Amino acid sequence: MSKWTSIGSEIAQFMEEKGRTLLVKGLPGTGKTTLALTIMQHVRGKPKIYVSTKLPEEMVRSLLPWSERLFLGENRFEDATLITPELLVSQIFEAARNGASIIVLDSWDTFAKRMDSPLRMRTEGSIVTAARSFGTRVVFVSEEPTQTTLDYTVDGVVELRTTTLDGRRLREMELVKLRGTRIASPYMLYTLSGANFTAFSEFTQPEYRRMETTPSATIDDGRVIFGSRALDAFFGFGSLRRGDTVGVEYASNVPRTAFMASYLPLITSFLRSKRGVLMLPLPTFKPQDLLQVLRTHLDAQTVEEYFRVVCFGEPATRDAPLINISSLDLQGAFSLIEKELETLKAKSCDGVVMTLWSTSPLRALYASKLVEVTELLSRMISRLSFEGDLPLIAFDEDSPLRPTMISLCRRHIKLAFIHGTLLAYGVVPYTGVYAFEPSDNPFEPKLTEIV
Repeated sequence: MSKWTSIGSEIAQFMEEKGRTLLVKGLPGTGKTTLALTIMQHVRGKPKIYVSTKLPEEMVRSLLPWSERLFLGENRFEDATLITPELLVSQIFEAARNGASIIVLDSWDTFAKRMDSPLRMRTEGSIVTAARSFGTRVVFVSEEPTQTTLDYTVDGVVELRTTTLDGRRLREMELVKLRGTRIASPYMLYTLSGANFTAFSEFTQPEYRRMETTPSATIDDGRVIFGSRALDAFFGFGSLRRGDTVGVEYASNVPRTAFMASYLPLITSFLRSKRGVLMLPLPTFKPQDLLQVLRTHLDAQTVEEYFRVVCFGEPATRDAPLINISSLDLQGAFSLIEKELETLKAKSCDGVVMTLWSTSPLRALYASKLVEVTELLSRMISRLSFEGDLPLIAFDEDSPLRPTMISLCRRHIKLAFIHGTLLAYGVVPYTGVYAFEPSDNPFEPKLTEIV
């Protein structure tokens, strides 16, 4: 079997071994057929046999155009809509005896329901025994949501489900059992985007190695383009405009490394275009780490001229981009930030700056003055928006500042972290849920809609 992870590494490893039997179960519309055919596509060896008890070949090809190339040469599509259970079982044994590498039975419960319980148990046991004896992999597809005798007979069970997140569809796969294979992540999210089954791996921080080119932001007729295909698509290809305040609401379990991965393409594109960026990061964020990454991809003069990051506590170095406000009172901190903003605006090629605010450090540093913090921050963000800059605000879903921050935003994005997958979706304007995955190029993350 080739190196393929679209179905998840555990299933891929499990299906490497000949003679494996797998039950793929779930309600209608969860993608069982797509998963079963994806497994069939990647298993080595021929012939491969797909037995359909519901859909004719033309309809399967219409729903999954890529499946057409599966049924070439020795591979076969068997239309079993009109045959008896006895004849079907006979054909399965014959195919296994003749060296089939994989047989997909879609769906098995259509036939199983025609048998009484003792006959069903004997038949399922015989098919599993034949699979092991002849080294044929067998995938049973079932729409029975409850446990049946087959759950205990087969080597592996995978269940597909549809759930929701803020009224948006999510797809969840549970690895119930995979005999002989360690299951590190029993739950994972997946999508059927493009009529393909794609399971999402756990989020990992990208490797910020040097790239020959990085995107450069452009502002044309007020439209902001970052130069990152995925991020610009998420923002609506030019619908993000100067003066738009973007609120990024995040769940408490979103890893802090996710902010670096999502912010870095925005920061570098603005800096490369000779526009200023001021960042007030999360308390756990290390400004020196960000500076090191930026200096890997941008010349030192650009970083020093156009970038400022607020830090809390004495920095380890005296880098010009670092602004320490930990010793200042609230008014003094905002006065210093305003001064730095004016300096950046004066240097920017068109006077436009991007600011990335996080409310949590201000809450932590000035906990007894939250009302004043809210007023000062609101005033500054409103002014930046009015002047045509690009303010982004990150706030926790449980933050007491949340209602005020939302009221300031023309765009409201939410970040969630479920089963190890970083998710992003728009509240205003409304969007579906996208899985955010780093790629080999840290400036071109992958954003895949869950459909």
